[in-house]
Formats: sequence, C-alpha cells, structure tokens
Amino acid sequence: MASFQLRQFHFFTRESLEDLPPAFAQPELLLASHGGDLVFLADSAGYVHIVTRSFMVHSFLAGGETAGTRITQMVHLQQTRTLLTVEENVAAAAGRPVIKLWPVDRLMRQADVQPVTVKYQQPSSTPYPLTAVAATPSVSQIALGFAGGHIVLIRGSILGGRATKQRTLHVAPEPVTNLHFATDGAGTSVTLFATSTAQTMVFDTAGSKADP
Repeated sequence: MASFQLRQFHFFTRESLEDLPPAFAQPELLLASHGGDLVFLADSAGYVHIVTRSFMVHSFLAGGETAGTRITQMVHLQQTRTLLTVEENVAAAAGRPVIKLWPVDRLMRQADVQPVTVKYQQPSSTPYPLTAVAATPSVSQIALGFAGGHIVLIRGSILGGRATKQRTLHVAPEPVTNLHFATDGAGTSVTLFATSTAQTMVFDTAGSKADP
C-alpha cells in the first residue's frame, strides 16, 4: 500500500497588529463592507468608520439620530466611490427604510457631508423590512427587496437627486433574500438577479421595461 505525505504550502505571511484603531474595538459593530483599498464598519450608534490600508480611520454619523434606528445594510460602489446605507427603525414595525448615498472621497476630507437621500414609494400599504439592496456601478439603477416579497426597481439620475422612476418587478409572499446587478462594460446590458426563500429570478432592466 502506497504511503502519502501531506505537504503544506504557505501562501501568506502572518503578521500580528498590536495597535488597531479604536473602531475595531467597538462592542457593537453591526456591519462591514469593503471596496478597493477601504473597509467600512458600521456601529450601533449610527457611525460609519472608513478604514484605509494604513489603518487611518475617518468616521461620520450616517444614521441613528432617531431613537431605535440603525444602519441595517451598507454597500460600497467602487466605480462612483459611493457608499449606500440603509437606515431602519428596528424598534417599530412602521416606518420606511431610509436609503442614503454618500460620496466617499469627500467623507475622507470632511465629516459634515450631506448625502443624497433616495426617494421612493413603499410598494405596499403594509410596511416591511428591507431585506436586500443592490445598485448598478453607475448608480443609475437601484433594486430593493422586501420581506413582504416585493422587488422594486428605481432608475434615473439618482446621484444627482433628480426625478426618478419606480417600478415593481415582482410580488410574491416569500421574502427576498438577495439582489445583484450584472452589467457589461458599456452599461447597455443590465441584468438583475434576485433570490427569495422559494425561487431564483432574472430580470432584464436595461431597456424601458424590466422583463423577467
């Protein structure tokens, strides 16, 4: 019987960091995201901490001004250097999730930056938590998925804060679990992938209509 000897390969060099920024020691870090050479950390007080490769930290208040509200989702959009945050009232069933777009480069120079608040209409009379969110690289489209089973598409000059159009792509009783946009280099082909607890869906959102 042939004998085999396992070999170990060391692909990374381990290095211990003794003096981490205080942001990493926050007792209630809720979310983490990354993009390029930056890491984003959101805590329970509503602050987002931008951490650079050299562990420099830039912090700003992204939400939590109202009691019971927290940052529940956070996505960095590398092409436009934009951070998307979702703020929800976790203490009450009523209320609409607030979606904000933050210019990352300006936030690293100053903390008192005003975001663009994305305007949209609730897809149903009963408020449901926002369970999934996605945006195209140019932020010309944002998709929202709700626990009530609705998938909503927002399109237009979103970063400019001007008029947008909204369309409900899907309604089902199962909660939406994930959303993801896939685009080509020119942005002429835009496909939205969506999953719920019951099915996987694909929508072509490039044209004037969003066809499943």
